[in-house]
Amino acid sequence: MEIASPLPIVLLEAFDTGMVQRGDGQTIPLRSNIALDEAQMLYDLVRELQPEHVIELGLAQGISTMAMAQALEDNERGTLHVLDPRQSEVYESVGVTNLERCGLSDRVDFHETYPEEVVPGLPRAQVAFIDASHLFDFTMMDFVLVDKRLDVGGVVGFHDLWMESLRKALRYILTNRAEYRLWRPPPIPAHVARRARFGRALSAVPGAAKLLKPEVLEPTALFARQNLVLLEKTGPDTRVWLDHSQF
Repeated sequence: MEIASPLPIVLLEAFDTGMVQRGDGQTIPLRSNIALDEAQMLYDLVRELQPEHVIELGLAQGISTMAMAQALEDNERGTLHVLDPRQSEVYESVGVTNLERCGLSDRVDFHETYPEEVVPGLPRAQVAFIDASHLFDFTMMDFVLVDKRLDVGGVVGFHDLWMESLRKALRYILTNRAEYRLWRPPPIPAHVARRARFGRALSAVPGAAKLLKPEVLEPTALFARQNLVLLEKTGPDTRVWLDHSQF
């Protein structure tokens, strides 16, 4: 017997038809969205951690937002704070419309503005999801803003790890922020494990770190094994002002 999905019907229909609905009732193609299995991953994360507050940067057409808002609704607690400065201009308010259509607007505190204008004033959060600009510097700014609001024990997700800018951001965080670690990563593929062993062997060669890129000594695939990566915050930031590791 097929088990009904816990995800909203509006979300599932979007994947089934490849279309989403604007506020005026017209349908347009589904785009700029997470995959269905990634939506399930975010739903499961919020259900498990039972957060009081979730921060999401990037609403777009609302797929990830619907998944997490539904999880909060099923938890019977929590608020999802969502920011997207271009929801009306670029996405024709489809994300907001989707939330209204599936009856989840009351779980969402939406801000159509930039993260730096709102995130510092948000409540402490236990879950965050960053799927916004994707430029390296903007992604790092988004992470710094979210990190200052994220509780120890909280989890932050990054999407689109196929992009070099996101892979670099992830490498920086895991190399320079020792309090962050991968949250339940999938197994390391055999070919990645072989590359990692080769990189560790090269690392033992004197001067290797000065001659070879960090990606050679420690493959990016060790960090980014899937397109949506979750990091757990295990403690406070304890760096001193001159700390830096190559990434």
